[in-house]
Amino acid sequence: NAREYLVLGGTGKVSEILEFYFPHHEKARVKRKIKLRVLFNENLRDNSVTKDREHFQARFLPENFSSPIPTLIYEDTIVILIWTEPLAFVIKNKEVAQTYKQYFELLWKHAAH
Repeated sequence: NAREYLVLGGTGKVSEILEFYFPHHEKARVKRKIKLRVLFNENLRDNSVTKDREHFQARFLPENFSSPIPTLIYEDTIVILIWTEPLAFVIKNKEVAQTYKQYFELLWKHAAH
């Protein structure tokens, strides 16, 4: 039971590509009070996906750091998403997840509000 989801390089495409699944997942996340922190690409600053969501915080990475491949980190799992395929790589490993969490926290600390 995850308490927090971290997303590195949020592209805003999840609601578009998973249009039927995403609203149900988001509703379940909010109901379970799972926090969501997302490091979005700067070009999404004014996008509705970055605003008005419960248990949610967003920060923005500089455009030169922008990535079309978001990474979801939770518990001892990371999920690397390639939307152009679409394809997902799931790695369930405590050490790998901890390393990605450290990367996320470093970037979160320096990302723009």
